[in-house]
Amino acid sequence: MFAEDWFPIQVKQTDEVGRPDIDSFEAVMACEDRRRGFFVAFGYSADAERECAAFHKKTGRVIKLITVQDILDEDRVQKMQAGVLFHFSGVKAQMALEQFQNLCSGPAPSGPTSDMQADSRFPVRHGGRTLQKK
Repeated sequence: MFAEDWFPIQVKQTDEVGRPDIDSFEAVMACEDRRRGFFVAFGYSADAERECAAFHKKTGRVIKLITVQDILDEDRVQKMQAGVLFHFSGVKAQMALEQFQNLCSGPAPSGPTSDMQADSRFPVRHGGRTLQKK
């Protein structure tokens, strides 16, 4: 990835992210002067979603809330791949798409991460629940 073309990403292995987590992420985005960031979790409180909207309205910065189920949904992955093309242009677009595709279909990790199986070919387990591709 290119030095100026990076996005802050935070991942929480919790059922519901609240406003305090979003507030902390906003501070990082402001400190690092980033216009867009991604937050990944199993779910979000209504306060967290409202805070993201208020932050965007106030600053023009975007925090994209992504759930684990979004990641497992193949249609969503294809839309994200298409979005990469619109963000970059020319050679950068092709390189970014290839990087994204490698992340989505890269080699299986050597083992599970915490209580989650990181390889998308297997169901993701969290808190006794199994999340699978639709």
